[in-house]
Amino acid sequence: MKNHISNFLLVFISFAGFSIDNAFASNKIPEPIYIFDHFQDNYPHRYIFDADFSRNGEYLAIGGEKGISIWDIQSGSLVKKLGIEYQINKLKFIDNNTIITGNIGGNINYWDVNDGVITKSIFAHYGNPYGDIGHSDIVHSLDISSDKKWIISNGSDNIVKIWDYESGENVQTIKTGVTWNRKVRFSHDNKKFIIGSVIWDLFNYKELFKLNELEVLFDTTFNNVDFSSEGNSLFGTTTQGDVGKWNLETSELEEFFEKDDENPLTSIDSSPDDHLLLASSVSNVNCWNLNNGKKLFHISHNSELRIKLGDLNIARFSHDGTKFITGGHDAMLYLWDLNDLLTSQSKTNNYKDYK
Repeated sequence: MKNHISNFLLVFISFAGFSIDNAFASNKIPEPIYIFDHFQDNYPHRYIFDADFSRNGEYLAIGGEKGISIWDIQSGSLVKKLGIEYQINKLKFIDNNTIITGNIGGNINYWDVNDGVITKSIFAHYGNPYGDIGHSDIVHSLDISSDKKWIISNGSDNIVKIWDYESGENVQTIKTGVTWNRKVRFSHDNKKFIIGSVIWDLFNYKELFKLNELEVLFDTTFNNVDFSSEGNSLFGTTTQGDVGKWNLETSELEEFFEKDDENPLTSIDSSPDDHLLLASSVSNVNCWNLNNGKKLFHISHNSELRIKLGDLNIARFSHDGTKFITGGHDAMLYLWDLNDLLTSQSKTNNYKDYK
């Protein structure tokens, strides 16, 4: 099966118009390990909105129209599909067998991957959106604290809710007035969270400060903010359109990372060791060395393919930092080996500085 997929990749990459440039100009272009097709048919609305790696790195879950697809990372094969009657807007692996999702109907569901069933639901509420149960409309943003105690969600009802993970009970409803599609995210140290460009204290639910020059983009599929692992920095889009790093001790923008185009930043993720930063716009994926600010590689998705299949909106590292995924509205996700890409430019100063 692997040889068959490898042959397919060689043809597909040539057709699709991907290119990897800058440091790779004189080297062999690395290929994705696998391409995952969430739909595997001619379904007309081929959109995927989110994806996540299992904690042990063995599986990849993809969420979009027609539910969730689970893939084996080692073989590249489809393991199973879950909830094909749902449109999944956001999903997260909690452990190796539990996924939590937010869907277009406003529900937040807990899934048992092995059994393929929903084990718990926080149901949508179509009356009072300030009540103690779920959102009254689409769940557009969802995150889980790293200690697995809390869930935070934001919906098109303009309400942010925080939930007890174990019981599913609503512990806080925040009437922010923030436009519904701005992202929510916990810091990795579980002390703070962000709504739009405002940092909040998780323990007393009070606003701490606003990050100046942080651009909050209006798109439901973007995952364009990320806390560093130690919790003292945040990465996002500046008002000038570059990738920025904010110091959360001073709330100041302290570093810029220049992109290769003027398109909005659609996804951003820092590596688990905080050495690398991965970011995609609608047409490009860039990776920087956070130790020196230098760009390590750039993967482009040409304009002809974007018109035909859609924009890139997902870029994410695996939990061990050895792989990453890119893709999005073309219903395909591309799995890359980070070491292959770095080794391809092993003669450059950027790679030496990182190692």
